[in-house]
Parts: sequence; structure tokens; C-alpha cells
Amino acid sequence: MISTPTTRSSSSFSSLSALLVLTLLLAGCGDKKDDTTKDTNGSTPGKQASQNDGKPDLGGQNPSGNGDGNQPPNDQTPPNDQKPPDGQTPPPTPPPVVQELPPLQFLPELPTTAVAWVNGKEVPAAQLLELVLSQNFSQGVTALLMSKISEMELKKEKIELAQEAVDAEIKVMLERSAPGTTIKEARKSNKISFKHIEQMARSQRAWKELYWKAQNIPPDQRANETNQMLMQFFMRQKMQAYQQRVRGQNPGPIPGLAAEVTDTGTGETQYISASEALDFLIGLSKHGALVQALDQIVDNTIVDQALAKAGVEVKDSEIAAWAAEMRAKHPPPFTWEQICRIKGKTTEMEKQRWARIQAYQRITKKEATDDDIAAFLEENKGYFLGETKKFSHILISTTDPETQLPIEEKQEEAEAKIKLVHNKVIEGLDFHWLAETYSDDPVTARGKGRIGQAFKKWGGAWDPTFHQAAWKLEKVGDISEPVKSRFGWHVIKLDEVNEPTRKEPNWDDPRYKEWVVDEYLTKVMETWLDGVKNAAEVKKAAKAEIFGLKDRSYWTEPEKQPKEDPKEDPKEDPKKDSKKDSKKPDGK
Repeated sequence: MISTPTTRSSSSFSSLSALLVLTLLLAGCGDKKDDTTKDTNGSTPGKQASQNDGKPDLGGQNPSGNGDGNQPPNDQTPPNDQKPPDGQTPPPTPPPVVQELPPLQFLPELPTTAVAWVNGKEVPAAQLLELVLSQNFSQGVTALLMSKISEMELKKEKIELAQEAVDAEIKVMLERSAPGTTIKEARKSNKISFKHIEQMARSQRAWKELYWKAQNIPPDQRANETNQMLMQFFMRQKMQAYQQRVRGQNPGPIPGLAAEVTDTGTGETQYISASEALDFLIGLSKHGALVQALDQIVDNTIVDQALAKAGVEVKDSEIAAWAAEMRAKHPPPFTWEQICRIKGKTTEMEKQRWARIQAYQRITKKEATDDDIAAFLEENKGYFLGETKKFSHILISTTDPETQLPIEEKQEEAEAKIKLVHNKVIEGLDFHWLAETYSDDPVTARGKGRIGQAFKKWGGAWDPTFHQAAWKLEKVGDISEPVKSRFGWHVIKLDEVNEPTRKEPNWDDPRYKEWVVDEYLTKVMETWLDGVKNAAEVKKAAKAEIFGLKDRSYWTEPEKQPKEDPKEDPKEDPKKDSKKDSKKPDGK
């Protein structure tokens, strides 16, 4: 299910469903290279994907984001670079060569009916759907690759999965993503695609059966935590026997496809088309995610129009070149992808942020002055030195966990309940007992309200209203007034303040200065963007029309195997000549 801000936002609105997340976690798969799904011929610098971390939501509604492992930096080292050697500035990196990606091919073609109008201009549904695919490309394609590999392995091992075993996996997934929902109810529900739930359940069960057979694990030991960890290594080992080609990587798949995977032993190849990937992601999307995606597409259109009016542009090729430069600048072991995760972002979100800054500067023709930067640094020095705070909270939810949409009937009741809880806290009742007893956040309630991740003054992808209210608390033990986020009502408690203890660095060092300037430009860009959005005339289609996009089919199975690019040599059958290498087309 795809999403955006929770108390911690959940996707580039990536509220991919918990069942997809379970599959990815089982494999120990993280972000791969890039979620590049657009043609690089110059389109729009997209909105920062909502303020979320692009990671799947583990529980349908997880306002705290507890346990996602995205710890912000606690020292003064710039999050976008490693500390430079004293007195040294590295030589400039040569500009990377960025190849244009061919456009993705959708069969059938995507719908073009309007989902919004911005200053009188139609926004087609196709743009909304392509955004869903773009922002969740890596997670979706990884899950589909794992599914296809598991099916090929089942065939080789001659294992047939019993429906009862698959149903057992579905029950676990539903308990995580839609507590209380039965399989029968899920089949009839239009909130999420049951066929995709079943596909993920089958994949998850397949990997278990393969591991149990290979290691001869008896039934009474299969739930053992050690076996769970060893299964991840087993899966990685199995997947190494397959050549995976993903769009945006080199080598890539056949042009126009999202990915392909080949068994290097048998030569069997499976393909993932753009249509299959989109159908999969839309099927697992929550309704609330589509609402947020629509907001993002509207923002994209507003910026597009502002660029056109000013007679300037930000090309996709520029954005891709900047991303390539970031990767070259941050080689392993501390890669750009890791830096983005530390900041609570994805690479796609960072590309969008950079593009928005370019749009702001080219439209306004404003540059950051030394005085501007100095004043900004002085006001926010604690942020740059690594000041953090930790909080606990109590949530009274006002949303449907299955759709992430607000429930009107719950609004007044939730507000009255949070006021009652707040009064009990003020009267001296134990905050953590109240959180454990009354909070609707399933993750933090188990930890008596404690949010695992430390907050910085900004960043980290939390719901903005929640974040601002939390940061205003100054003394340990301080309690907020009731705070309304898009997830419901909260009472927040300050648990810990970590003041910076390290000596200030030389802020004039080029790398530190670059970090400060980047943060400054992000802030002024966001202020500018708010003004542009407020001045725009926006009309959106009825929510029923938006939700209707989930009811459509974007891919029909079975799909014919795609033919090789005629410009490329055909792949050779390894059964005919095992000594020759297969020639595969390059998706780049």
C-alpha cells in the first residue's frame, strides 16, 4: 500500500503494504540503485515525495516510524559528505556521462482522463499512475523479481505449494496490514487487490519451503529465529544464481521493460513489464496514497507552469547527471543511498528536492548571500552540530488503517478522547501506561509510547505538524497540548535532549559550507513553493474517480514474452551451445 506522512510518513508516499514489506524484509533487500522510471528527455522536477522516507509502512498505520533504522547523524559531520582531510580539498570529479533511458512501454496504454485541473490545465490520470510507479519502483520490482525467482526454484525442486500453506501466510499478512480482516473479507474487499496479496503470500511461502527442504529443517524448528536469519542468507545465495537486469542499472533489461531475470544455469528468462509493475503497485496501494500522489502531481504541474511562465526549465537529464555525480562523490562503503537513508529520504526524493531548488533559483534569479548563510547558520547551529530529541506519544486515530483515509464519524469522538487523555497526563497519571493502554499506534504502544528514532530540528520525514509541535518542547518531561496530524490526535512527551558536545568545525571549509548552503536553499525553496501553490487555482476530480484507478487492470497475465530488440543479436540457447555466452540486449 503506498503512502506519505505518518507521525512518521510512510512513501514517497510509499505506504507499500505490510505484506510487500514482509517479503522484502525476509530477503534482507534494501534500496538498489535508482528508481528511475521516467524518460530523461526533460520533464518536470517532481515534488519532494511528501515528507516521507520512501520506505514501506510496516503496520498499515505507524505514526512513529519506530524501528526503521533511519537514525539521523548525531555529530557535526555533514550528512551529504564525509569529513575532508585537514587542509585538503579533493580534486573535482569529472562530469558523469548520463545516458537517456528509453520510455517505459505500457500495454494497454494508460488512461488520459483528467484527475485535476491546475489554472485550467488538465492533469491526466497517466501522470498520477506513472508517479506511483516511479516513487515505488525499487520496492515493487524487487518484490516481483523475488516472486519470479521463487517460482523458477519451485519448478526446479518440484515443490508444489498447498493452498492451505499460502492461506496461512495471507493470514499473517492481513494481521499486519488489516488487523481483524479474514481471508473471505479480503477477497471481497475493494481496498486492496487480493490477487496481489496472494502473489506475495505465495512468494513468501515458496522461499520458506525451499529453505526447509534444502536444509532439512523439521517442522518444530521452523519458527526458530536462527533459522529465520539463515533463510535470508539462503535466499541471497539462491538469487546470486540469477542475472537480474533492472531499469536504470547497467546492464539494463530490454528497452521499455522494468526488469528481467535469467537463470544462469538453465537460461530461462522471466520479464517484468512496466504494466505488470504498475498493476502490482496500484493493487497494493492504499486509497489515501492515491490522494497524496494526486497532491504531488498537482504540485509538479504548478512548478511546471511557473517554469514555463519564466521561460526556463530543469531537464531530467540535469537531474540524472546530478544524481550520478552524487553517486560518484560517495563511493562505498558510505554511499549516497546510505546517506539518503540516514537523512530519512530516498534517492528519488533527493533528486526531486534538488530539482525544486533549481526551479526556484532559475525562476526567481535569487542567490544565497554570505549574510543570508551566516544568519541561517547562527539560528540553526544546534541542527548542524547534531542536536537531537527523543519523544513518546499517544495517538487517537481518526483514519481507516486499511485506506489511510479520514473517517468523519471518528473526528469528534477522537478529539474528546485525546482531551480526556491529556487531562489524565496533566493530573499525574503515568504517561507511558496511558500510551500502552490507549494509543492507537500499534508500534509505539507496545513500547509504552516511545518513538525509537531521534528527531532533529527538521528532516526525517515526520508529519510536519507533529514534528513542529514536538520540537517546541524544551525540557525533559514537558507535555504538549493535543496536536492534530493527518493520522489523528496526539499528546507528545519529551523524553530526552541530546545537546551537541563536540567542538565546532571550520564552517568555511567548502564541504561544511556546501551542506549549510544546501539546507538554506531547501528552506527558502519550500517557502517560495508554498507561495506559488497558494496562488494557483486547483480543482481535483472526485475521490471516487481517483479511487476508481485501483479497480482497473493494467496488465493481463499471461503476457507474451517480449521479443529481442532487432538491433541486438538474439540470445543464444545455452542448451544448444553451453560454451557460448548468451547475448542480451542492454536496457540502457
